[in-house]
Amino acid sequence: MTGTRRALVVDDDAAILEVLGMRLGAIGFDVTATGDPAWALAAADATRFDVALLDLRMEPMDGVALMEALHARQARLPVLIMT
Repeated sequence: MTGTRRALVVDDDAAILEVLGMRLGAIGFDVTATGDPAWALAAADATRFDVALLDLRMEPMDGVALMEALHARQARLPVLIMT
């Protein structure tokens, strides 16, 4: 894979965001991390991601609903849902 790899991480736990951001950054990803699903969708409108890691249980939009909305924007985006 050439160029910058981009990861979207969405979790309502700030500690999870920090750890995943550090770990993904350490292996070469440019990480966009947020606890706000709506902000994540706006980011997906502006940026093409190579992978998304989503928390299953969030409010007001859970990880499955967020995955569906992300796939409407980036149909081939690989998504990992965490709980």
